[in-house]
Amino acid sequence: MPASSGIYVIAKVSKIHGLPMTCEWLYAGQSNNLRRRYVEHNHWSEPNPGLDALRYQESCEFWWTAAPLEELDEIEADLIDALKPAANRRAGNRRRKN
Repeated sequence: MPASSGIYVIAKVSKIHGLPMTCEWLYAGQSNNLRRRYVEHNHWSEPNPGLDALRYQESCEFWWTAAPLEELDEIEADLIDALKPAANRRAGNRRRKN
């Protein structure tokens, strides 16, 4: 995982024979350092109560993609609008631009 900027999602994934069958979107976020943010989410002092139990769940996955800093806000907001992740504090609080 790079130490560069990007977008990430945390999902609880149910698999059969190693293949994903269902996905429950838990969180969508952004970071100017994806590696650092991954470590923060897996740390014992996770500040988001909706994500605090993640470290105990083997079925949770952290997916990411690199993105320029100037695009992070828009991409994150689009993901939150589309996925409606359970642990996002701002889920449903954004009006889509035309």
